[in-house]
Amino acid sequence: MVFEKEEEIKKIARSLREKYHTRNAIEIAEKLGHKVLFLESDINLLKANTFRYTRKNYCSITINESYNESSRIVLCAHELGHAVLGHDFKRYFEDSDLVKEREVNLFAVALLFDDDDFDIPITEMSGYTLRYIIDYNISDPQREACIKKAAWTLREKYHTRDAAKIVENLNYEIDTLQSDIDFLKADAYRKALRNCRLIMANIRYNESSKLLLCAHELGQAILDHDFKYRFENNDLLKEKEVDLFTIALLFDDDDFSMPITRMSEHTLRDIIERKLHNQKNI
Repeated sequence: MVFEKEEEIKKIARSLREKYHTRNAIEIAEKLGHKVLFLESDINLLKANTFRYTRKNYCSITINESYNESSRIVLCAHELGHAVLGHDFKRYFEDSDLVKEREVNLFAVALLFDDDDFDIPITEMSGYTLRYIIDYNISDPQREACIKKAAWTLREKYHTRDAAKIVENLNYEIDTLQSDIDFLKADAYRKALRNCRLIMANIRYNESSKLLLCAHELGQAILDHDFKYRFENNDLLKEKEVDLFTIALLFDDDDFSMPITRMSEHTLRDIIERKLHNQKNI
């Protein structure tokens, strides 16, 4: 049975979405008069927190600036829940009040997602499930920094950004295949009984696009991901990681308006897809 309070929290979150025509928690918080600040800090000490001014009708939401743009929105959605639901100041995901934490996670998920995004209604989710959804959509800045470093180390070691040359230097095998590009763009897999990867790109793409696809599949190999077709959606976290590796291998931070490690998974994917757009051979 769904409690009335859970439905009310969902209703509050959805009404804010409708009123301000956005799911961006940072924009909503600012329109509600709250201050949203970004602070450089150790993520082990601070992810995000909310402070309510006792004599003022607004809160200050502080978010660690190490997180990328999409993670900041998720963190802000959680903290906005504390502000909107009238909770006292508390650090992100303290366990001293699991009831309040479940309420703000419910608020955040209802703000950011629709019921159709899941197999069960949001209001029927357990506290564990709600928290898992939030955690899954928050990146790990330390791991992202390591992935970027891995890509740049390969560039420096082999003095090239050409993924095909790096693949050859690593003694991996590279080949092309012919297939419907809507079915398969590229893939990588580990050869049985050998510590070797075979990386293939669809022959229908031109040379620059093949190199981009090769860089993506090289990321699968370097990060030691299991064999999987490119851009399957069964593990979006791994796809985000290889997209990050790909961009870091091929570009510099100065090529964009923000550091690569702070890009959302949607931004990283968009860069790759735009580079591939209309690049296949006719």
